[in-house]
Amino acid sequence: MTDRRKSPPLFDLMREREMAANAPDPIAPSNDPTQPPPPKPQDTTAPAPSRPTAWDSTGGVSRAERSAAAMLDEAPADDHTVKLPHSIVYLAIAIVLGLGVVIWTVGYRTGVSAGKAQMESLVKGDPVVRPIETPANNTPALGDDPVIDLPNEPPIEQPVIGGINPESPGLAIMTPSGFIEDDPRETATNYLELATLDRDEARSAIEYMNTRSIPLIGIPRLDSRRSDANNPSRYTLYSLGVAAPGDQFRTMTRERDDHQRQIASIGKQWQREFRGGSDFAVSKTQWVKYTP
Repeated sequence: MTDRRKSPPLFDLMREREMAANAPDPIAPSNDPTQPPPPKPQDTTAPAPSRPTAWDSTGGVSRAERSAAAMLDEAPADDHTVKLPHSIVYLAIAIVLGLGVVIWTVGYRTGVSAGKAQMESLVKGDPVVRPIETPANNTPALGDDPVIDLPNEPPIEQPVIGGINPESPGLAIMTPSGFIEDDPRETATNYLELATLDRDEARSAIEYMNTRSIPLIGIPRLDSRRSDANNPSRYTLYSLGVAAPGDQFRTMTRERDDHQRQIASIGKQWQREFRGGSDFAVSKTQWVKYTP
């Protein structure tokens, strides 16, 4: 073990130095033999500190002195400093931005509504005035009504379907889309003949069957005894829904019978609704081969 002397505490050293500073000045010796000699002053000086040895790493400074020096070197802490986490700061910024967007949206909608209400209040009740269109070379004077001369329009003519006037078809064939000149039937093919009706009933039956997806045609019937033979008043109706060639007539018996019953069912409805001249019953219809 090293021979190390323990140094006195720092507080004792400071107290002894203060007492030495406040001590009275020494009194000069008197020549009077009757006076007692002055008392010897007490030795108040602290013992000299021991010299540090090679094994002493403190440099001769005591632990109390080091603690006091460390306390003096430390900066005083500020009790009023408040530290906030970064997450709270970011949350506060997001809330402020969100409030700004909400305030702007509410203000914008309020402004649009106010502007719209103001415009409606200004426009409400005012008549709408449309400008009068006049020719460029004929500008009317103020207060005068413009006079526009309309060109003479030709009389409206009847529509022509298939190149033939439906009001005077002559020998044309009646179809759902009008009158045509060429017969749409094929040679040596059998078609169901329904009935022979006057012009108006034939047109009504053709239109009614066409709405049920059954196409009909009306072949004009001439009456040589009449003076207006070129304008027939009666038409024989044929169905184009089922066409049976001559060599397949017997093999298509089922198709022919089904089509004949379908025509009879729709014909009964047509006769009841339009008071037609025939109900196209199965017993009244027949298959006829077309021969030009």
